Amino acid sequence: IWGLKIPLDWATTTLSALVRGPQIKGSVQMTSDGLMFEASLAGGGFDQTWRVTPADIEAGPGDANGKPDVAKADLMIRQLAYRIFTHLSQDEVGTSSWRATQHFTEALRAFRESKRDRSKRSFLLQQAERGFFQAHRYDNRFSRSRYNLGAIFYTQGQYDAAYEVFKRVITDAASSPPSGVKRRTAHRRS
Repeated sequence: IWGLKIPLDWATTTLSALVRGPQIKGSVQMTSDGLMFEASLAGGGFDQTWRVTPADIEAGPGDANGKPDVAKADLMIRQLAYRIFTHLSQDEVGTSSWRATQHFTEALRAFRESKRDRSKRSFLLQQAERGFFQAHRYDNRFSRSRYNLGAIFYTQGQYDAAYEVFKRVITDAASSPPSGVKRRTAHRRS
């Protein structure tokens, strides 16, 4: 370039560093409490770090610290994934609570499965209903969760309950649209 000789590998490395978008990097560290999972997002205007430690994992009944390390690590990795996804897509998903996202995802999975597996339909619909209620517990403004709860009621033939839930979704949306959504106004022609 302009009579200068620049090694090709240095030029390509420098150029790729300049045009590189955001990158996510993860690490696993051993602490005095056990494993810690960490993920960092940097570049492209992002600078965010998420951590999950054993203390972040809710113990179920009778298993306080009795889980095998592999099972606990799996729960920690799932939680880290929900934290990252929720943070990056909260405007599209409609909640900033990773717990609400987790319950919503699991409930939606059960609801969809109930349509494919008729033999477990009742059980799966109850599981989905509980999951949408749990998502609502963590974020009572999570309209997608509420809407799907209405769909569950409708599928179960509980039409009055479905009507009330759908009415609430519409009322909430009219009073405060989810973040990232611009309110549209109708204009009359004269």
